[in-house]
Amino acid sequence: MNLQAIYPKKNLSKRRQQDAVYPYLLKDYPPQKPHDVWCVDITYIKTAKGFIYLTALIDVVSRFVMGFNVSTCLDTESCLLALEMAINSGYKPNTNFRND
Repeated sequence: MNLQAIYPKKNLSKRRQQDAVYPYLLKDYPPQKPHDVWCVDITYIKTAKGFIYLTALIDVVSRFVMGFNVSTCLDTESCLLALEMAINSGYKPNTNFRND
């Protein structure tokens, strides 16, 4: 019957105009080989007792997890511990891959 309610629906695809928009810094210099750029991803996992947070440092090119940390709270320390694990792996991200 294709019936619909008569009220405005949420439009979740539009961004709020007052929010800041940051430029994509790798647009002109995309990473070409492993360890050119690392990125961080933080996600939460639901458990029977609440949530735990997984912080992972990932190589952009190879998608290899360089370091990670699991924590019961979302704080700076978990990010720093993941970074410490990544640096202790013996690798480090290239700081001058732009060839300027």
